[in-house]
Amino acid sequence: MTRTHTERHNSHLRAGLASRSTARDARGEVNDAQTMLAALTAAIGLAVVVTKQRHLFLWQNVRIHLDDVEQLGSFIELEAVAEPDSDLSHEHTLIGQLRTTFAITDNRLIATGYAHQLNRGG
Repeated sequence: MTRTHTERHNSHLRAGLASRSTARDARGEVNDAQTMLAALTAAIGLAVVVTKQRHLFLWQNVRIHLDDVEQLGSFIELEAVAEPDSDLSHEHTLIGQLRTTFAITDNRLIATGYAHQLNRGG
């Protein structure tokens, strides 16, 4: 198993909602995913399994995720990554342009993640 540690400072605008975060990721290669899954499940439990296929596109500093999620359907997520000192105005503009392009109106926004949606029955 190999491990890496990265730190990044992100500001995310997801479907027009803003949040700032500092993400610290520890990533490692797992030789036996099923054994790791069993160990984690035994240690902390398993709340839900989200099975999805994701296509990732990059446009300027925006990540466009096209997800097909089992039991839920198809979704688009727009994620603008900003510098720590950004006031987010540029990112809001980019997300706005993409929302217009893809006809993502306010009534189509979903404020919860896939796991939450699956736990409440879609």
